[in-house]
Amino acid sequence: MDLNRRTYTLVLLVMLVLIIIHISGCFSAEQPKSREILKVKETKEIKNQSENTQINLTEEEKKPFTCAEIENIPEKDACYRKAAIDSKNETECKKIYSKTVRDSCYMGLATSSDSKKELCFLVEDADVREECYFNVGITFKDISFCKRLSNSLLLKRCVQENFPICNSLLSEEEINKCLSIRANSYEICGSNVDCLIEYANNYKDLKACDNISNISEQRACYSLASDSDYCASLTGFERDKCYFIAGSNSEKISFCKQINPRLKYAQQCIDNAAIKSKNFSLCHEHEDSFTRNECYYNYALTSLDYTACEAITVQIDKVPCFQKIAYATSNPSICNYIENSAEQSRCYGNIIFGEKKYSLDACNKILSNIWKATCITNYAFAHKDASACQLILEDELRQECIQKAD
Repeated sequence: MDLNRRTYTLVLLVMLVLIIIHISGCFSAEQPKSREILKVKETKEIKNQSENTQINLTEEEKKPFTCAEIENIPEKDACYRKAAIDSKNETECKKIYSKTVRDSCYMGLATSSDSKKELCFLVEDADVREECYFNVGITFKDISFCKRLSNSLLLKRCVQENFPICNSLLSEEEINKCLSIRANSYEICGSNVDCLIEYANNYKDLKACDNISNISEQRACYSLASDSDYCASLTGFERDKCYFIAGSNSEKISFCKQINPRLKYAQQCIDNAAIKSKNFSLCHEHEDSFTRNECYYNYALTSLDYTACEAITVQIDKVPCFQKIAYATSNPSICNYIENSAEQSRCYGNIIFGEKKYSLDACNKILSNIWKATCITNYAFAHKDASACQLILEDELRQECIQKAD
């Protein structure tokens, strides 16, 4: 009985051990599979997280940067200004907070393109707006913007850049006259009376006369600008002065005729009118030959027109008239008109042997064969041009010319 009980107990123990072993084996077989599943799951989650992160970064990168995102105002304004200049779009300028930077933005665009130059009108600061007008006027050669300048010095500089030919004139007065006429702007004249009168006469603009304070000068200006007589209501010296100014700046000799004939003014007025109108036939209006010849002489030297010398009836005045113009114009052929041979030779020699530069064509027009050959020889020598010698007809003189030129 005891044996059977022990045997039964032993069998139970064995069965228990087997059950335990069996259970342990099941766990150990399924564990790797569970771990593998967990690992795959974790990998998928990591991959999904990575993909989501990458998608987010790509979308962030694709999102355009805007100046509005900048918090610092000066940096934001600088950003808008750069964006406006780069894109040539003035709407970006409107977003700028600072008036100074905004004005700079508009001016930068105005000077960048001919189609944008009217953006100067949007500039608020008066000084910056003046600078904008000036830069546009020079950059695009637009006189209309120069004329918007209230500063007379800037106005003149702006116009000078557009009409450099005026800068070649010798006096400031002549430069101002040239600029005011070409730019159609009497403001360039400033307070210069001669300039204002010439402008008013040229454009028939009475407003230019309003800037003249002297009554005689102002009335003369009105007379020229309106083609009527504003001098008649004046008296005495003021009246004569008014007519003198009007007559000196007009082609109408009638103003000069109103001056008291006993005054030197009356004669000088006719001379000035002849020069102003470039018509020396007005000198005929002088009643006596002396003042008439003097008028021809003054006209010839002022206009460098030797044909006026021919009208002079007194040789003592005619000879120096030709000589001075021939020398002033470096044209020895003008000496041909001098009848006195000694004076003619002196005229040729002063030019040919002097420091004046003359043309080969002028030499070829000389009537005297010997002076013609001398002129051509000196020209050929100075320019190392032996071919010029072929213009000399005499063989001996031609060969001498060639030898000196070689």
